[in-house]
Amino acid sequence: MRDWRKVQKEKLLSELHEGMQLKGKVISLADFGAFVDLGGADGLVHLSEISWKRVNHPKEVLKVGQEVDVEVLNVDHERKRIGLSLKRREADPGAPLRTATRSASSSKARSPSLPSSAHSRASRAMTRSRA
Repeated sequence: MRDWRKVQKEKLLSELHEGMQLKGKVISLADFGAFVDLGGADGLVHLSEISWKRVNHPKEVLKVGQEVDVEVLNVDHERKRIGLSLKRREADPGAPLRTATRSASSSKARSPSLPSSAHSRASRAMTRSRA
């Protein structure tokens, strides 16, 4: 059984790549994350990659034996480690807010006829004339 698992792990490590989406089963929980069996090799879902919401311990969100959908973040072939993410399989709840903020800040009114430096001089002149 141990030899079979070693062969499976080598095979899986050679096939995995960043961005790949897989199903797995949570096999253990630790303070720093959750280990997920991918069918021959285990990967780590770090605490920061479990959810978009704040999670203090994986047991708040996950249970041993639970089936999960994960995304491969990285594969370290030398150390034989697999980094996984649960949250990247979900929509980022902050994305619409960041997009709206970027749009608002990039569309601040500026006189199209004045270059940036002229706009600044005109603003300073108006401020001085009010004082």
